Amino acid sequence: MTPTDCQSWFPSLSAFIDGELAPARRVQIEHHLATCRDCSARVSDLRATSGMVRIGMEMRADEADFSDFFDKVLAKIEPHRVPLWERWKLTLSELFAYHRGAMISSLATAAIAVLIAVPIALRSRPPTGYASAQLSGSIIAMFSTLRRSRRKPTRTTTKTSTASLSRSKNNR
Repeated sequence: MTPTDCQSWFPSLSAFIDGELAPARRVQIEHHLATCRDCSARVSDLRATSGMVRIGMEMRADEADFSDFFDKVLAKIEPHRVPLWERWKLTLSELFAYHRGAMISSLATAAIAVLIAVPIALRSRPPTGYASAQLSGSIIAMFSTLRRSRRKPTRTTTKTSTASLSRSKNNR
């Protein structure tokens, strides 16, 4: 192969080594590597370099002390709490930006409900219907007549006094 043909393969060799290529492209490069000694040597060099870099990074990571890393990072982060008014303003602006139709219809519905509910709640006359005093009085009267009509006659018993009981015991 000519060097100009091989240069078209160079950008894909690193991805080939890392296993980042699509299967079809990988097969093409493997076929080329089987026929081209220069590209095979280049792949061997890239693998060796990649291995050395990996080993160097592992050695550096082993030397580093990460025992208090979390505490150091948290110490550098200053908690900044946004004021409540700013948070509400941001929330409402996002709601109106993304859900404008739903927000407007919800606010209109709430306004209509308030306009209907406030006059009803502020009425000074007693309610009519099931809760009215006239209706509740007539229901009570109806139930009391039903109760009286269903009562069975009760037997009248005479109570005997304790004195008469003691006399009857003495007579025996």
